[in-house]
Amino acid sequence: MLKDILWKAARATTVACFGQAMEEMKEKNKDAFIWLSERDQVHWSRSHFDPFPKCGVLLNNLCESFNAAILPARDKSIVSMLEKIRLILMETTYKRRDTMKRYSEKSSICPKICKLIEKMKENTRLWILRYVGNNMFEVVGPYGGQYRVEMVNRYCSCRRWKLSEIPCVHAISCLNFLCKDPLGFVDECYSVSTYLRTYEKLILPINGKEDWPVVDKPLLHAPDVVSRPRRPKKARRRESDEPNPTKLGKKGVKMTYHGCGREGHNKRGCKHKSEWESFAAK
Repeated sequence: MLKDILWKAARATTVACFGQAMEEMKEKNKDAFIWLSERDQVHWSRSHFDPFPKCGVLLNNLCESFNAAILPARDKSIVSMLEKIRLILMETTYKRRDTMKRYSEKSSICPKICKLIEKMKENTRLWILRYVGNNMFEVVGPYGGQYRVEMVNRYCSCRRWKLSEIPCVHAISCLNFLCKDPLGFVDECYSVSTYLRTYEKLILPINGKEDWPVVDKPLLHAPDVVSRPRRPKKARRRESDEPNPTKLGKKGVKMTYHGCGREGHNKRGCKHKSEWESFAAK
């Protein structure tokens, strides 16, 4: 329950919704509320994010993906590790560039943004528009939500449009009313041309080790480290509350003893031993 309230506060895009989630947290667990209040909301809640980066990501999935990609190279020596990472980056760069070049014939906006907008278009039927004039709208939702949309300033009071520079579902409803394409209101950073400029510079190939230039510098020797008598770990060290995808835990599973059929104990802690022993004897 506390985890759901925490995510509700983190995903809130307005200060009002964030305050409601924090009040709910305070009612459920005051210690958790105090602990969260001591953390600067600018680092973990969208309601306090600066719109300049045009990003509302709450997780470190980019770091997770990079760590998973370089996992085969982490146990190598320094030169071999860097060479392996160079090959990964070199192949990734040209694959992404060539894939986006083929897609550029279909749309000027990156495919993930197009899919996101198409998904929001399906939800626009749930919202009711009230046109005020001067390209300003009042949008009312099915569950009582009400937002102000200004098309000239590209602004919606839910702040999702300002945070990501991608039209939110309220703005898309207004754009449909005005017969305008939502893709034309997406920021340039999500365009195919910007994506191609990002991967424009290639990582050039190099010769093998035998052709590397020889320098008159002292040789680097491996550090004198005594290896421990166990297999070295390759996986990164996880936090205490972070789930392990390779191991199934027993958290939330109730212990049941098959002898008496009751929950909460095993054979050693069974208080009904005499009952089921006499039943088994019969």
